[in-house]
Amino acid sequence: MLPLGLLTAAQGHPMLVELKNGETLNGHLVTCDTWMNLTLKEVVQTSPDGDKFFRLPEVYVKGNNVCLQARWRCLGPEANEGRRSNT
Repeated sequence: MLPLGLLTAAQGHPMLVELKNGETLNGHLVTCDTWMNLTLKEVVQTSPDGDKFFRLPEVYVKGNNVCLQARWRCLGPEANEGRRSNT
């Protein structure tokens, strides 16, 4: 499955997003677009050194600021749809 398809399937689920500046955002993915811009709700923002935390109702993240996106749980069979053996 391509990254955009994975993000679309992850809408409504919790997500950890690491930004290029080292901050992390933990929240529920509301929407994503073709440029991988993200909208998260119920967000906890953590500073790069991990000593400051901020609770935010909603955050918009431009796709070019994202370093890493990680799901907390497996999405199930639909996430493996694009991973088929060629043998």
